[in-house]
Amino acid sequence: MIPTLLLIAIAVPNPTRPTPPEGIEARALAVGAEAPDVALPTAQGGTWSLHEALRSGPAVLVFYRGHW
Repeated sequence: MIPTLLLIAIAVPNPTRPTPPEGIEARALAVGAEAPDVALPTAQGGTWSLHEALRSGPAVLVFYRGHW
């Protein structure tokens, strides 16, 4: 079985949109493209990896930019 990744993005107007760090190109993923591995810190002090999560089944990533 091929793992499935569902990405949900919410567009929020941002007049002060940040630019990516030098040497990194910001671009959207094409439909059906494989997502790059993402490693993020957890609240428990560990690391969460997208590729590790996909080993156990589908994963959903939600990007939310809040104003707080």
